Amino acid sequence: MPKRKRQKSVKELVQIELPTPSFQTSNDVYETLFESFTLSLNPPQHWLKEIPSFCANYNGEGNMTTIVNTRDRIQELNQIKSNLMPYSQIVSEAKLKRSIHTTPENEFRRASRSKRVNPFESLLGSIEFKKGEPLICRSALKLCNMDALTNFKLTQDKECGIFVDLAGSPGGFSQYLIYRGLKRGYGMSLKGNSTDSVGLEWKTDGILTKEQFLIHNGSDGTGDIYNWDNIIALRDTIQKDMSIKKDERIALVVADGGIDAQRNHEDQEGISSKLIISEIAAAVLLLSLNKADHKEASFVLKLFGFQSTAIRRALFFLTSVFDTIQIMKPITSRPASCERYLLAIGFKGLEKGMNLADWREEIINGSNFFDYEEKTAFQSFANFLDKVDNDMACLNVRACHGIVETLRREEIQIKERTGQKKNRHGFSDTLNVDYMKTAWEL
Repeated sequence: MPKRKRQKSVKELVQIELPTPSFQTSNDVYETLFESFTLSLNPPQHWLKEIPSFCANYNGEGNMTTIVNTRDRIQELNQIKSNLMPYSQIVSEAKLKRSIHTTPENEFRRASRSKRVNPFESLLGSIEFKKGEPLICRSALKLCNMDALTNFKLTQDKECGIFVDLAGSPGGFSQYLIYRGLKRGYGMSLKGNSTDSVGLEWKTDGILTKEQFLIHNGSDGTGDIYNWDNIIALRDTIQKDMSIKKDERIALVVADGGIDAQRNHEDQEGISSKLIISEIAAAVLLLSLNKADHKEASFVLKLFGFQSTAIRRALFFLTSVFDTIQIMKPITSRPASCERYLLAIGFKGLEKGMNLADWREEIINGSNFFDYEEKTAFQSFANFLDKVDNDMACLNVRACHGIVETLRREEIQIKERTGQKKNRHGFSDTLNVDYMKTAWEL
């Protein structure tokens, strides 16, 4: 009997040296997930078990070495990202030679969603909030995930709390918040096209009633939050409704906006900065409608990095109007993505006489209306952001190596016409969805 041809060995993933987590705030909601998650990605463990937090008494250390390492890591990340589509092209061409219809985009999508890269990809199709009711989009689980990590602080104000969903279409965040018991909400998101993005339609019909969720398109009907008049119109509507229902208050503002051009772009942070700064100004203006004694209001904001001066200054402003700033990377957010979320907890109120429209323009335009860099507190906050950015880049690098390795294995299997099953690296075919439901109180 002829001997079988020995399969060529496949090299293991490039090993990346990861920094030791330095944040102390602990939360063990996902402790049982940590071991399986690291089988593939080995991220800094605080993304699952510890929440990086910043408050007034934060004394985290930081120096130029940390900043240089962070920038080097981000440069490394951009380098490997530049190779993702060429690898996808190779696999696509190999399949086309075997009459397998595909495209480089399809191959990249498949690799980035493989279990090697994202063990939790299948959660979206495995969990529902109400029986027979589909999740509007994956962002619903992201907020569910983050709410659990705060011990459900985001949705604790059920009797009187309302929420505002900025740039949040198609409506996943709103779906979760209504399910969790908040009284009702308002949504404003781009309708049609703007200079840098194409708006998405809300998909809340049939899931949320008009009594539960009111879509507001602003004074010009576009829902564009770049137009400050639209934010003022939204504020006036909410203020009028709150004056009629005097027991209500804004418990939460969420902002999950994105820019079309930022996808797969090296400078996702820079492209999205105008949107992020506009969301911050709008959120603070809306939360200022609450009475002075209501200290439990929060703000959730999607971000893509902390290296630009404009973003750092905008986020530093949040440290003056909220008690605590936390950064989270939900497990339902793909690990190769730079996406992360800032949670600002405990709204303290706005300084009397401050004009948020002027503040927004000054930050966007880079005006030095006071020198941030000379403030000791700003330096401490910048060090905090550098540490988080470095850890995030480590996770992204590891995940992108996973995408390249998945594509490379695919190419080898196609060329060798092997039919063997892919190495799952210890992952079972199904996740423990019951554990997720218990942890998230679903």
